[in-house]
Amino acid sequence: MFIREHKFSGRFYPGDRRVLVSMLQDMYQKCDCCHEKLRPYGILLPHAAYKYSALVSMAVLKCIEIPGNIILLAPNYSGLGEDISIIS
Repeated sequence: MFIREHKFSGRFYPGDRRVLVSMLQDMYQKCDCCHEKLRPYGILLPHAAYKYSALVSMAVLKCIEIPGNIILLAPNYSGLGEDISIIS
């Protein structure tokens, strides 16, 4: 299995694992709980630095039922490599 290198650790999110986990747990607690989980066909989450977008993403993820299989579409910001690729 391919495991992506942590290129932005310490820049867009905390580099220390304990600090990151604590930050995410705090955000999870701040998000209001939905009465009933939604089952969307798709979602679009912001993906800026965590301090700008993580609370919005956490709120969305907390309110949906995450299926067993997902398709993650992401841009290729670097321009390196293939135009379109897939990973198992």
